[in-house]
Amino acid sequence: MKYYSTGEIAKLCDISIRTVQFYDEKGLLKPSHITEGGRREYNSEDLKKLRLICLYKKFGFSLSTIKDIISKEDNDKTMLLLLEEQEKILENKKEEIDKKCNDLKLIKKSLIESDILVSGLNYDIERIISNKRKLKIVHLFMIFLGIIADILEIGAIVLWIVKGIWWPFIIMLPIVLLLCCYMTFIYIKNTIYICPNCLGKVKPSLKEYLFSKHTAKTRKIYCKKCHESYYAVEIYDEKRV
Repeated sequence: MKYYSTGEIAKLCDISIRTVQFYDEKGLLKPSHITEGGRREYNSEDLKKLRLICLYKKFGFSLSTIKDIISKEDNDKTMLLLLEEQEKILENKKEEIDKKCNDLKLIKKSLIESDILVSGLNYDIERIISNKRKLKIVHLFMIFLGIIADILEIGAIVLWIVKGIWWPFIIMLPIVLLLCCYMTFIYIKNTIYICPNCLGKVKPSLKEYLFSKHTAKTRKIYCKKCHESYYAVEIYDEKRV
């Protein structure tokens, strides 16, 4: 079996030696063999594992999340779902671009042939009707509500501290709490998750929504069908309509 030194495996993955050592310290990548002289050596499976860690890092996963994911035997399924979702997003964008190109060609032809736009043409330059973009809209709406809640809360606290006026804080507190509850309601109503094991859609419990580990695109949830917890990919819940 071929073994790689720390420098060799770092070069193959296009990262620094210090990064490999750091992953070792964090328990993500332990060498398969240590020589009598204390030299750390890695085999082909270690190389595959390191490449997977680097790939997850590109998706913005934290090291603790990566460690949790790669500990599962079916971690490839989670990555496959992430890649499939990204592929769908790109396909949707391609469809939008193709539609706009076809409309532009029709407009150009109409202008050349008769100097008049086709009366039935409906070309919406700002068209953003895309199934996958709806989830982004939900996220942006939640950020907007969160900013409003922060402004109300911070403003009331500043008045209390600086001016000694406490009653705005008492009034704003229930309003901020209601906004937080509404944000949670909107998020739960519009999102659902795909189990990487059975590929079924799973609606997490309120506890999982509030306290489970999560990233920008995944959440660790319990699949009742598989009777196991997985990092599932978040998608827009079409059935809610």
